[in-house]
Amino acid sequence: MHLTIDDAFMDIGAGLGRLTFLPKVLIEHLHPAGGKVPWRDVVRSYYAKDRRTLEEANLARYREEDFAFDINRLQDALGLPVEPVLDLAPGQTFRRKMTGQPGNLPMSPTLAELEARAGRPLRPNSPLWLKMRREWLREGEAKGV
Repeated sequence: MHLTIDDAFMDIGAGLGRLTFLPKVLIEHLHPAGGKVPWRDVVRSYYAKDRRTLEEANLARYREEDFAFDINRLQDALGLPVEPVLDLAPGQTFRRKMTGQPGNLPMSPTLAELEARAGRPLRPNSPLWLKMRREWLREGEAKGV
């Protein structure tokens, strides 16, 4: 579905060990949640609570029921060793399996990491969530990672 398809592709890339961190590549994500472009009605409809809840549930179901099978099929099709998929933790999987990445790179933090930092529950893409995420990434840049 619309909101989580990038997560599914990241899962697949990480599961295949085929994601590579490119430190000199910067891609600006022009998105209304970040204040980069105005909200349009069609985009706003994708972020309605019911739609978002359904999409997140579908992604969780995919990760639990189909992801390992898809990775094994792709490993076989690509001539890679077929290995069991043991780690499906969103966010964490990407950090561990991405090549070319410094060990302490502050990649996009998980929601739990941001909530721990804020000391309270956060709504993804809310102003406080964005603030916590920016601080996390700035601290990583200041450390030279």
